Amino acid sequence: MIVLVQYSGKEVIMLPWKYITGSRNLLRPYGVILSSRAYAARKGYREKAKKKKVKVEEKKVGFIPHNLRNLDKFKPTTSRRIDDSWKRDPTDDVYLGKFYKWKVYSFAEALQCHRESHHPTVYNLPSAPLNVTIELDMRADKKNKYVEKFTRIVGIPCPFNHGETRKIVAFCKSTELQQIALDAGANVSGGSELIKSIQVGDLSMHDHQYVVAHNDILPELVSIRGLLKKNFPTTRNGTLTNDVAECIERLSKGINYSTQRDSYEEDYGWIDTCLGTVSGHLTE
Repeated sequence: MIVLVQYSGKEVIMLPWKYITGSRNLLRPYGVILSSRAYAARKGYREKAKKKKVKVEEKKVGFIPHNLRNLDKFKPTTSRRIDDSWKRDPTDDVYLGKFYKWKVYSFAEALQCHRESHHPTVYNLPSAPLNVTIELDMRADKKNKYVEKFTRIVGIPCPFNHGETRKIVAFCKSTELQQIALDAGANVSGGSELIKSIQVGDLSMHDHQYVVAHNDILPELVSIRGLLKKNFPTTRNGTLTNDVAECIERLSKGINYSTQRDSYEEDYGWIDTCLGTVSGHLTE
């Protein structure tokens, strides 16, 4: 089939029908004109659209040291929690520990194992410190809230040599309580005169880690609250009490422990502390 086509308004050429409708189309239109009408938007439509549009504020980031940049790249892919529940139970006495569940010992069994390994015939360290690691769940009552790090001292019935130097200041009104505090292990003990010496600067509180006070001297102790700062005695941490001797013994001979929290896994925490010596009695 032959079709007559006027090309560019000047010539009339004859082309087969397949060159017009098929894939070999030689006639390319210069443009397609479509009719369109721009109607005005409804009243208030543009104002509502502007209100719905959320403005994205760009946060200005200050200078970041080179050792703190791109920390997400170094984020660990595995959890610090010890979880071997997915592993199989061992079926033999000899096996590879990384492929099977670890054997769980009671505290008495674990202590006995350490005593055997530290026996004079093996390591010869019968009085070695017994260090423990305790895992903690740092999640608080509210969602996405975590417990902050804290440091505490817990009293023990059978004290041991912890190797720490703990200086304690005791505030008591009566001379009898002051002597009891000194006998319990306080380095400095006094009443109103001791408070005045701290105000003048004769006694520096930077050299003492703990402050213990009796309840009857609390009104006078408020005057040096700014100098004591975090060491100011309170009932919450147990340093403001009527039994000054018991508090001093706990601070001087107790177990000092601090919590640590993972920087990436914020709900995971742990405590590394010493419970005593390997040769200590189990009840101690």
